[in-house]
Amino acid sequence: MMGFNLLRSNLSVPGLHRWARGRHCGVHARGIDEGRALHHLLDECFGPGALRPFRLQVSRGGATLTACTDLAPTELSARFGRYALPEILAVLDPGSMAVRSVVNDWQVGEMTGIELVTRPERRLTNGGTADACPDPEADLAVREAHYAQWLDERLGGAARLEYCQLRRYRRMPVLRSGSRRMSPMKTGSARSAAVSFGPEARLYGEVRIEDSAAFFDLLRHGLGRHRGYGYGLVLPRPVAREVMPARAASS
Repeated sequence: MMGFNLLRSNLSVPGLHRWARGRHCGVHARGIDEGRALHHLLDECFGPGALRPFRLQVSRGGATLTACTDLAPTELSARFGRYALPEILAVLDPGSMAVRSVVNDWQVGEMTGIELVTRPERRLTNGGTADACPDPEADLAVREAHYAQWLDERLGGAARLEYCQLRRYRRMPVLRSGSRRMSPMKTGSARSAAVSFGPEARLYGEVRIEDSAAFFDLLRHGLGRHRGYGYGLVLPRPVAREVMPARAASS
């Protein structure tokens, strides 16, 4: 992989909610599935799958969208100017959009921090999913240990997890894939939205890279389920702890 671009833009959450309600997109009895609404809004502006994975970050100072893309900055600007309808200007601020290129300069043995918001779930034999922490009453320390194991498995051979911290946990509703009120272009055929609750975790990990190409691919395409709906974007972070450099195994 040659590289990709990382986009950051200011975003209005109230504007996103108004857009979603106006399109009957991501709406359910408990509110708005923001990830699903953004999935469709971004597809309308930039093309299907052009911004994946992405993450919505909300703080007291406002909200931002971060997304991976293979589109060049000029193409992103051109598509937004060509396809974004006026009401989308109340959601995304084109003047705040910033893009930087990401290249693979990672080295085998290098240590880095990573952060992601994910839904740590395992596939069941019946086709369903279950929380990677099997005990719903588990305290945060036990839950953190289960999620660390889950994360290490998902890293595959790209990197080895050496430390994991569960920085936030909550159960969140999402619209299931088979439900309607998901596509803003097909509201006439909408069925009642089916809501599924599952774990949402913000994880910080420290990993030692074992395959730089595989690790870079993970940064580009994300990790875990629901990567098209606001989960799984892996952001590199400075290592928070003091760690020793990797040493060669003694003969």
